[in-house]
Amino acid sequence: MDFLPSEEDFSLSSLESSQASSVDLDNDTPLVFLSIGTHGLFNYDTNHVPELSQISLVYQKNEFFRSVSRETKAKDDKELKECLMDLIQWLNEVKKSADGRKAILLAHNGYRSHFKVLCLSLERCGLIEESFDVIGGFSDTLDMAQKFISRERVKNYQLITLAEVFLGCDPPSNARAKARALQKIFEGQLAKDFSEEEVYTFHNFLESNI
Repeated sequence: MDFLPSEEDFSLSSLESSQASSVDLDNDTPLVFLSIGTHGLFNYDTNHVPELSQISLVYQKNEFFRSVSRETKAKDDKELKECLMDLIQWLNEVKKSADGRKAILLAHNGYRSHFKVLCLSLERCGLIEESFDVIGGFSDTLDMAQKFISRERVKNYQLITLAEVFLGCDPPSNARAKARALQKIFEGQLAKDFSEEEVYTFHNFLESNI
């Protein structure tokens, strides 16, 4: 189930201004599109972040997808850790294919949801250090859409709305479909305006949000 919070009112403005990007981008920097599903709801009043249930990443024509059942103490997070270790291995292959360049992860409403779930899951499984080697930074396509797509063209900036308007397709309903749709929307509507200003480093995100 995908229970990430509403996207409409969230933007990069929720991040601290001190999160200046130090990521160097070029045409060969791998851009990887991420979508995460969760078990349960976010609660911003209590800072509760739900557990990861699905994770999908798309890089060019390559895809990573895993599902994780609801964790219990008896399982000792084994399934989640195996999923994230496979993820790190997949991102390392992306890095090798890009001549050692680390991936920039892009997600819609990423700063308030997808990136937070991912980073807390990595921390929970003791895999933050390993992930530093393969993730170069994060970029939120919701913020980009709000900056670069006129409100005259869309009724709101939710991913399902952008998919309907720009892809002419039914709303994507799971992590895999959302990651694929996001890649197409970015390439068609946002790529021309993408720059270092839209990227925040892994370290800075952790310091400000985790």
